[in-house]
Amino acid sequence: MKKVKGRMLLILAACLVMLVTGAVSVSAATLKAGSEGVTTTGVNMRSKASKSASRLTTIPRGYTVYIKGAAGGWYHVYYNGKTGYCSSNYVKDIITVAKNKWMTTRVMAASIRMRKSASSNAKVLLTIKSGKRVVILGKTSSGRWYKVSSYGRIGYIEAGYFTTDAKTLYAKSGVNMRKGPATSYKRILTVPKGGKVICYKKVNGWWQCKYNGRIGYISGSYLSAGRTSSSGSASTTVSSGTKKKTTAGVALRSGPGRKYSYLDGIDKNEYVQVLKTQNGWSYISYNGEKGWVSSSYLKKA
Repeated sequence: MKKVKGRMLLILAACLVMLVTGAVSVSAATLKAGSEGVTTTGVNMRSKASKSASRLTTIPRGYTVYIKGAAGGWYHVYYNGKTGYCSSNYVKDIITVAKNKWMTTRVMAASIRMRKSASSNAKVLLTIKSGKRVVILGKTSSGRWYKVSSYGRIGYIEAGYFTTDAKTLYAKSGVNMRKGPATSYKRILTVPKGGKVICYKKVNGWWQCKYNGRIGYISGSYLSAGRTSSSGSASTTVSSGTKKKTTAGVALRSGPGRKYSYLDGIDKNEYVQVLKTQNGWSYISYNGEKGWVSSSYLKKA
């Protein structure tokens, strides 16, 4: 009788091991084709979706891959000029990576070209769109360029174009936005008095700015940190409301809940203006953008 019980326990233990190992080795892939993943550890890229397949390269921790497809616990990916397969166990979506602070990430404040090397004359690899989050791999000694990873490519972008770097300024009076940093350049549009512009970098006294979806240059002498009233008599703060600080990386959403669309990401220790609250969510103003964040990620500044 004891022998029968012992065998039954061994069989149950074996079944449990099979179930556990099966769950680990065939973990369901969650990233869809056309999305981006980030490696959470060094992972082998293989020629086929199998551990026995030949290794093409090893992708270091914290690098992005472009997802071409997913099946059976494997991702079909593009990385740094190569296409192959890697285990889905070691690839997470970039929002999860940012939220958990596994790697340093930043959100683009403007669409910008990623180049092959740290030079404005270097080959363009791709254009990173405004609002896109990228993984930061390093910064040049001059501080002018960042080395980044985005959609499986590795390259460089100029400093000043992240939401953490950009400034919100206002037109003191009606002012022309031009194609270059001088009055000799063609006018793109006219920013009205009090118009809010997002500024990235300054060149010879001119700010490269974004206004109404267009990017150009505005003389710094026509911009100020406060919005001038219509009468021209006074200047007010950029936004009203209670100033608070983020306690962790948090998603900015279009409505008061996780079901609403993702607008942007706000890093830890960023200052925001809380305009109103609703059911545990705060409607905030941050770096020229407005949206909702969970109130649990905010504290008094």
